[in-house]
Amino acid sequence: ARLLGERLLRDGLRVDAVYASHAVRARKTADIACAAAAIRQRVRIEPRLVEFSQGSLERRWRAEVYAAGGPVLRGIAAHSLFYRPPGRSPDGDLGESQWDVERRMRSFIEAELLSGE
Repeated sequence: ARLLGERLLRDGLRVDAVYASHAVRARKTADIACAAAAIRQRVRIEPRLVEFSQGSLERRWRAEVYAAGGPVLRGIAAHSLFYRPPGRSPDGDLGESQWDVERRMRSFIEAELLSGE
C-alpha cells in the first residue's frame, strides 16, 4: 500500500475519490496508500467492495473446502459462476456466487463511477 501511494505521488496522478470496503484491513490499506501519496481526501467506505463471501466455508482449510470430488468442486462443476457456497459466514453474510459479486460490483461501478458526478 505504501509503495502504491509513493508511486501515485511520484507519477503525479490525481485522485478524485478513494473507496474501501468496510473491512478493517481494507480501510487500513487505503489509509496507508493515501498517506504515502499525500491524498488528504476522506476514504469513502463502500460495503459493495467487500470481498467474496464464502458463507459457512469461511475460516475452513482450503484443502478441506476444495477437496477433490467434494461438494464444493461438484457444485462449481454443476453451476459454474452461479455456484453459491452454503450458509452464513461468521460475520453473518450469506455465501455468494461469482455472479452475485459481479452484480454487486456492477452496482457500485454504475452508481459511483459512471454516474457522472
